[in-house]
Formats: sequence, C-alpha cells, structure tokens
Amino acid sequence: MHLRLAPHHRLAPHWCPRHSRHYLLNGPFFGLDETPPKTARLCARTALHYPGHSPARSLSRSRHQVPGCQRRSPYSSTPPAPPAHAPALPMTPEEKRILRWRPIALFIAAFIGLNAFGVLGYLTRLNTYLVLILSQVLVVMGIAILYRRTLARDASGWPSLSPRGLSPLAIVLTVLAAVTLGFFSNALGALIVEVFPGMRELAESYQESVKDLLLTDDLLSQILGAISVALIAPICEEYLFRGTILPELARTRRARNAIILNGLLFGAMHANPMAFVPLSIVGIFLAHLTLSSGGLFLAILAHAALNTANGVVLPRVAEVIEAAPEDADIWSTLKALAILTPIATFFWWTLSRELRRLKNSPPSQSH
Repeated sequence: MHLRLAPHHRLAPHWCPRHSRHYLLNGPFFGLDETPPKTARLCARTALHYPGHSPARSLSRSRHQVPGCQRRSPYSSTPPAPPAHAPALPMTPEEKRILRWRPIALFIAAFIGLNAFGVLGYLTRLNTYLVLILSQVLVVMGIAILYRRTLARDASGWPSLSPRGLSPLAIVLTVLAAVTLGFFSNALGALIVEVFPGMRELAESYQESVKDLLLTDDLLSQILGAISVALIAPICEEYLFRGTILPELARTRRARNAIILNGLLFGAMHANPMAFVPLSIVGIFLAHLTLSSGGLFLAILAHAALNTANGVVLPRVAEVIEAAPEDADIWSTLKALAILTPIATFFWWTLSRELRRLKNSPPSQSH
C-alpha cells in the first residue's frame, strides 16, 4: 500500500509544515482504514518536531488527524503557515551570559529614564500629575514594549490579563493580602526610620510630597493623583517588572531566585533608602503572584489595592486624626508589626494554597 498525494481540489487534504506537502491519510482514497507504512514513518518524523504527539498515539488516530499537521480548507489557494513556535535550540554559554544580564540592563535603562524624565519635568516646570502619568506611560511601559520589540523577540508573549481560571476566593484573598502587606510595609518603614534617625528627614520629605500630590484642595488634582497612583502606576509597573523583567529572569534562574531578584529590583527602582526593604517584600509578593497564577491580573489587582490603601486612603485617615498629635515611638511601631505580620503572612499563605489548588484542579472545577 503506497501513500498517495492529494491535489489541491480534493477534499480534506492536510498540510504538513514539516514536509511542505499535502497528504490524504486513510479514508476512501486508500479503501482501507489501516495506516500505510510510509504514513507511519511520516507521523513518526513529524512527531519529533512537534512535541505533544507521540508516534504511537499518531498511529491510533482516526482519519484526517495527522500529528503536527494542520487541516487545510479545500477552498484555500495558499497553504496555512507553519506553527509560530518551533522548539528552541540549546543556548550557547555566551548566549546564556547575555540573557542573564539582559533584564538587569533593562532595569538600569528604566531607572535612568525615570530619573531623567523627573529632572526634565522639574526644569520645564510641567504639571506634577502630567509628569507622573507621562513618566509611567512613556518610560516604564514604553521601555518594556521597546525591549520586547527589539532585543527580546525570542521571549514569550505578554502574560495574560484574563481572570479566567481564578476563583472569587483567590481575588478576595489577593486584595486582603495586598492591603495588609501595604500596612505592614508602612510599619516596617517606620521602624527603619526609628532605628536609623538619619532617615527621619527623608521620611518627612516623602510625607510632604505625598500630601502635596494627593491632599490638595483642587478636586481635579485629587482625581488625577488618585488615578496615577491607583491605576496607571500599577499597570505600567507590572508590565515592566512582572510582565517583562520577571520572565527574562526566570529563563536563566530558578523560580525562587527570579522572584527574589525581581523584588529587589522593584525596591531599588523607587530610589528610597528607607522604603527599599518594604518595597522589595512587596515586589517579591507580586512576583510570586504572577508565577503562581500564570498571569498579570492578580499582580495588577494587588498593586492597585496596595497603592489605593497606602497612597489614597491612609493619607486621608492620617489627616483626619492629625488633630490628636502623637509621635509613634519604636514600641508602638513594634506592636503594630506584631499585629500586622501574622495577618499578612496568613493571607499570603492562604492565597498561595488557593492558587496551588486552582492550578492542580481540572479546568471545570477552577471557575
């Protein structure tokens, strides 16, 4: 029994991207339902180049199902394109070395760009909110897109923004974990200021800048400040750090090391010594969310919830209770940390268990 080539006008031809031919396997053209020997060799060769289809499974498939081949419409004048993602070839040591440092270079470029944009805005006396929004969109998001379009064409696509597969419990736990972690980071930053008094002036300057940004009398300025802090910054920063830098780090490092390094870079990006450790912990949490959920939805949600609680709600609460002045000493800060640490840890741990359960559950049970 010989393999017969099917012309373009015959029904149900199959285009094999590996061999660049049309094949008709089984069916009435052979008169039998058995697979010819040459077809078996074709299936075996094709399976080597298209993972997920073993030669043994290919021989047991029904008619018109060829592993690694695409069904071609009889009315199409051109064959379909080969699969977009071919198996990656092993990297040379030099390529691995370049790939290890590539995300670090991306971080440095974003860091320099943000500071240069801030200086430019100060010299040109642009509106503060305009500078904040443009720096996020043009520098943070722009560098991520430019990097993917030029240097990282071999990288995987953007992580998904869809909440598909996530349970309502996972979403609620994400918000709770992010808010409590934000309060914990504030308390930890206050403890650092208490331990290192030299940072007190820096902390006071930071608080004044937050008040000038979010606690103005102008309603439009308040809205623009809240949008930039609670919406634009989380989206742009997550696309850079968790959508671009984290996948690049994970290509040459273990997942745990990639998560930790991503968090440290996130803390360093804000250029605030007293907030480096708290923001690094937040970055580790967001990177862990991204790899555990397989997408950016939870990371953006958590980042937005944390920024809203810390940057929008908390300053207003502090302004209201400012009528009863009290300077938090180191003991009150330690008490706050003693309360917030187990709560934040519990929510983070529970969220990790829920994401692990969703990952191991069948698709029908994960909605």
